[in-house]
Amino acid sequence: MNGPVIELEKVSCVLSGRPVLDSVDLKVREGDLYAVIGPNGGGKTTLLRVILGLLPASSGTVRVFGSDPVQARSRIGYVPQYRTFEFHYPVTVEEMVLSGRLGHIRSPIRRFSKEDRSAAQKALERTGILHLSHRPIADLSGGERQRAIIARALVGEPELLILDEPMVYVDLPTEVQLFDMLHDLLPGMTILLVTHDIGAISTHVTRVACLNGKIFTHDTSEISEEMLTAAYHCPVDLIAHGIPHRVFRDHEKVR
Repeated sequence: MNGPVIELEKVSCVLSGRPVLDSVDLKVREGDLYAVIGPNGGGKTTLLRVILGLLPASSGTVRVFGSDPVQARSRIGYVPQYRTFEFHYPVTVEEMVLSGRLGHIRSPIRRFSKEDRSAAQKALERTGILHLSHRPIADLSGGERQRAIIARALVGEPELLILDEPMVYVDLPTEVQLFDMLHDLLPGMTILLVTHDIGAISTHVTRVACLNGKIFTHDTSEISEEMLTAAYHCPVDLIAHGIPHRVFRDHEKVR
């Protein structure tokens, strides 16, 4: 069995006096495509910030590649939420992707090297948008922009890729294509993504957890009705992987 790339033990986080994460245990193994689902406000982005070392846990232990998350940052590629990007700037796709190499530049002149440009070309190839290299980022579709954002995270050649709501603002066919692309990245990489959309779960996902302050998980890619009811605080019909539409029955909130 592959060793853990991410390991959280009894991690809690309190923000502005409000508990956001409550004694979270999570283990993501090498080679996983791990999805964390849950409602808006359930703590998913906070969880990612803790794993990235951007936010200290109030209690508990966080290890990434067996060490403190801050020490592991150079081995991580991060794709923040789509809405955090400004797409009106007059830059090409290649220029946007190259910006992900700024942390690798040691020269005070801040010029991109042949190695940087080679890494950008490789990232564009891996995300299937090399042919769009010289296209203005503002002219791309939502799915193409999402691929460019992922390419920007890949240009640093990470061993762990973390994505925050990567399927927002894309249609179902594009969502399927993006999951296929993520699956193709898996050899030599571990992927963790979070989403509030229960429908955005692919058959490519190897493990799933449900997070709503507390985390509900087991060691497979299957989602049980009990997990969803516990996480969403209401009865939820069981999800079948690969079905494009999910139907929820009428219900009252579980108290």
